[in-house]
Amino acid sequence: MTPPPPPVTAEQAPIIRCLACWTDGGDRELAEDLNMPIATVKYHLDNLKSAGYATSSSYTPAYGNMWHLTTSGNAFAAQNNLGSGAPVRRRPTGPYRA
Repeated sequence: MTPPPPPVTAEQAPIIRCLACWTDGGDRELAEDLNMPIATVKYHLDNLKSAGYATSSSYTPAYGNMWHLTTSGNAFAAQNNLGSGAPVRRRPTGPYRA
């Protein structure tokens, strides 16, 4: 039997909210929009990856490592009302934003 993932911290919830609302997000972009140090955002994203809630897919110089929620992460966001209320994304969106 697989043990349950560790609980999400209060600092990680806004990151999940952003990824749920935005579909994806760069670690630099998250740090800027959430007003967190980049090292803190990377630490939380690594923990969310270890918990199975997020994964990184690519890198762009402007946004950093691009992250998105896994199926488990999306389920967690839905079950905990984290699917709305993210800050407005300041950077352009879409496949050609890099």
